[in-house]
Amino acid sequence: MKKENKKCEQEACQERRSFLKGGGAVLAGAVAGTALLGSSDNSQARELGTDPRVAQGASPLRTDGDVNVVHSVCLGCNARCGNRSVVKDGRLESYTGNPYHPYNHRGAPVDFATPVSETLSLSSPVCGKAHDAPNYVYNPYRIVKPLKRSGKRGSGKFEPIEWEQMIEEISSGGKLFAHLGEERVVEGLQQLNSDDAIDASAPELGSKRNGFIFMSGRMQSGRKEFIDRFVKGSM
Repeated sequence: MKKENKKCEQEACQERRSFLKGGGAVLAGAVAGTALLGSSDNSQARELGTDPRVAQGASPLRTDGDVNVVHSVCLGCNARCGNRSVVKDGRLESYTGNPYHPYNHRGAPVDFATPVSETLSLSSPVCGKAHDAPNYVYNPYRIVKPLKRSGKRGSGKFEPIEWEQMIEEISSGGKLFAHLGEERVVEGLQQLNSDDAIDASAPELGSKRNGFIFMSGRMQSGRKEFIDRFVKGSM
């Protein structure tokens, strides 16, 4: 019985040893492949048939002569990490970190005076949310125009309108849904910008301007200018 147990233990050890060797080889291969794909000089990768542009659907590289490398800041969250985008023919192709930005390099970024040509080959980390930027930008369901209700309230029906129409209707108000048979007058910012009482018989309700509520998330560029013009400037 003891001999059989010892034999089983030896076989189990050999199996574990073989598994670890195989796993180590796989890991080494994965690391090598990653290094090749992340390298600015992809000649070795091409020789091995692992050209990253083939693996990524012919995605252009930062060093290609027909691409623009745009350095900016990500607004995917409040951190505002730096980003570096590859743009080809006016289309955002890929998204990585910005080596000049301290957030991407734990407070030790590349010196700002370093020429961009010397940093194109450098890797720079950025989170998965930022990497998904091209999918966000070109998502077929992305809302790119204001939506106005095109059915009864609660019907969930909306139609896109132009920005000029949205601004005019929000500012001036009126019978905004007359085309749906509604006679209700919707007050715009011009009507709400008033010290008249909401209800003369209930002075505790305050002035009409109390009927305007604006809720915002981050006060960042784009939103801030809109708020300053159409909210702070009106109320």
